[in-house]
Amino acid sequence: MGLLHIVSTTGASMSPQREHPIISVLTKGICLELHEVRNQGLIRAALILLYSGMDQVSYLAMKPGTKDSSRKVFADWVEKYVVLQGATVVTGMELYAARCAMLHKYGTEAKLHVDGEVTRQIAICAGGPKTVYFDPVNPALICIEVNYLIDAFLDGVMQFTRDLEGSDQAYRNLVNERLHQMMDVFTRTEP
Repeated sequence: MGLLHIVSTTGASMSPQREHPIISVLTKGICLELHEVRNQGLIRAALILLYSGMDQVSYLAMKPGTKDSSRKVFADWVEKYVVLQGATVVTGMELYAARCAMLHKYGTEAKLHVDGEVTRQIAICAGGPKTVYFDPVNPALICIEVNYLIDAFLDGVMQFTRDLEGSDQAYRNLVNERLHQMMDVFTRTEP
């Protein structure tokens, strides 16, 4: 299986990058692009990339025999790799609900909140302490500073790749196969 790629409609030839997919997809794709968007101050765009990145990396980390990603896969990966310190523990399901709220409604309340499956909502704050804290007015609202959350995710991706290096060959092959199913960008060369 080859990497999915952006196809030129102009007839120009495409030459694939020769880097390992961990570098081209994870490091240069998900992580670098998230870092660049954050540095431009595009907080909402950074959150969309962040939550999408959590989706992609949790998909890569699925256990053998798991065919499709799910909220449980997402929550398990986040709880293992996205380490947040503060006044409260943020669960993987709370971050999954925040992901759903942002990606589906561009807000903080997801269907999981409405249905009572997740009670606390996550508000993202720009600036302020790099921690997790309660909103003093609404204790059901968890506040997380955006750069702190992004850095925790990026650290989690790096820890995942270190763990991957120490895993058995069959699991590394499975992750590599999944990486090859992810989109990569090929360099366009003129004919």
